[in-house]
Amino acid sequence: MRRASPQTKTTSATRIHLWYGDQQRFGRHGRPQRAINLLGHVDAPDGLESLVWHDRDGESRALSIGPDGFRLERPGDFNVEIPCASLQGGCNDILIAARWRDGTSESRSVQVDFDADTHWPLPYHVDFVELSLQSGRWQEQVQVVDGRWALTPTGLRTASGHYDRLLTVGDRTWTDYRTRTTVVIHRMLYDTPGDLGGGVGLLHRWSGHVPDAYQPHREWRPNGAIGWYRADWEGSPASTRSLNISDAVVADTVLTTAGPSTLQLETPYIFEFGQQSRPGKCSLYRFRVWPVGAPGQLLCDLEAEARAGESSSGSVLLIALFADISVQSIDVTPLGGRHGLGAT
Repeated sequence: MRRASPQTKTTSATRIHLWYGDQQRFGRHGRPQRAINLLGHVDAPDGLESLVWHDRDGESRALSIGPDGFRLERPGDFNVEIPCASLQGGCNDILIAARWRDGTSESRSVQVDFDADTHWPLPYHVDFVELSLQSGRWQEQVQVVDGRWALTPTGLRTASGHYDRLLTVGDRTWTDYRTRTTVVIHRMLYDTPGDLGGGVGLLHRWSGHVPDAYQPHREWRPNGAIGWYRADWEGSPASTRSLNISDAVVADTVLTTAGPSTLQLETPYIFEFGQQSRPGKCSLYRFRVWPVGAPGQLLCDLEAEARAGESSSGSVLLIALFADISVQSIDVTPLGGRHGLGAT
């Protein structure tokens, strides 16, 4: 079924902006989550009458625009969330169409190249600092879930910090693995006691947001667990951030913590997080953090058991929650046999 092109009045410049271009590739290495995300911004959101996207069969679906206090940060932001199951291997033409109350309208076509039969390799390594020197295509090395990210000499950086700026690597079939990522925290967006605080960390066994009543979807559980640096979920102010392992299955609670701590800004740290399945028991997670070049200066070495109902498999999700960060590298290695959770 061919899609009918909407009638469009000519405007002096485009008002629909795709942050990662009009041609995007997904699945080169595999499928880290159940959907892809086309992210962007539309101008003059207060005057919008409608914003929709059309799939390759011509069906249209309404898009929400920001701000929504969650995944859509600024006025006019949108997130086209497309299930992988609805994409065909090869080229998929997606049309985004906007109509304003003054009678003007505009459409923007996005070519989605989808690799349908790939599986993300394990082990996996990506160095964003090296990619920046080579002007590499970083969008094919990770999958952006939320937010604007930019490749800089310090790594892959949040272009605008907000709620859950997210990157994912890996495959939904991954089970036991360890992730090491080098991160630099430039700024925490909230530093007032009592505020959300913000945080930086790794979530394991990610499969994607869960379908709910919102566009884009907001629900994200169940997964495995999160190893990160942030204020306790239970209401501790930003001044008492800690390195902790938090639940990602049932509720926003800390499973174990190293106690109040402060990571230095503009300083590279290694975040290492891994999990090991156990017969008849919930998986065991281990989280360690140290400054780059000083592995003997462990800031935390935590272990916690996941909650019942955890995901048995899933990918890696890197989280920047109300934080401006740079991700310099990501390394993922399998665990099992001689390479257990306690190995270094």
